[in-house]
Amino acid sequence: MTTTVFSNDAILSLKQEYVEALPNGNVKVGVPSGYLIEPGKDIVSSVQIGKRIVVNDQLYKIITLEMDPDSGGYANCELEPATKSINTLSLEIHNDNVNMGWWTDLVTGEKKDRNVGELLCLVHSEVSEAMEGYRKGLADDKLPHRSMFEVELADTLIRIFDIAGAHHLDLEGAIREKRAYNSKRADHKLENRKADGGKKF
Repeated sequence: MTTTVFSNDAILSLKQEYVEALPNGNVKVGVPSGYLIEPGKDIVSSVQIGKRIVVNDQLYKIITLEMDPDSGGYANCELEPATKSINTLSLEIHNDNVNMGWWTDLVTGEKKDRNVGELLCLVHSEVSEAMEGYRKGLADDKLPHRSMFEVELADTLIRIFDIAGAHHLDLEGAIREKRAYNSKRADHKLENRKADGGKKF
């Protein structure tokens, strides 16, 4: 079985010897102790803490590295999930905004319940800015190495996740269920979309 390691812009491959699930949700894998082979090149890259690795289609980050002298030159790497669930990210983003005072009354200093309609309008404003960035091909003014289109879409998601975190919404579950529902919708079938009156977009 082949797994993939991401290091900067290079995609590296290694042979996975075993995968062991750990009680804390991390996994342990055995990898070649010295090097990872970069496809198409003779250059090798050392296994290092902080590198990211895909195991069974899930992205992990190497957090510990222990050489195993009895394994014939293999190292034991403990990995933690490098990607967070949507619900976890929603709660973290909401907590960030709470800590920055966006959910606090600026006069009284007390926690406030924000108007959902106002928050949804802010989501809409971010989408509009993304459209403007895409239409004009602009770089973002805050993160000039990224396009305005990309950053404003990120802002859109931050706004959405903030709302979801505040209201303890199960966005991840809803997305999963809605995708499953959409896959079976008659009006989403290609033949029905091609028919007169069918959805074109």
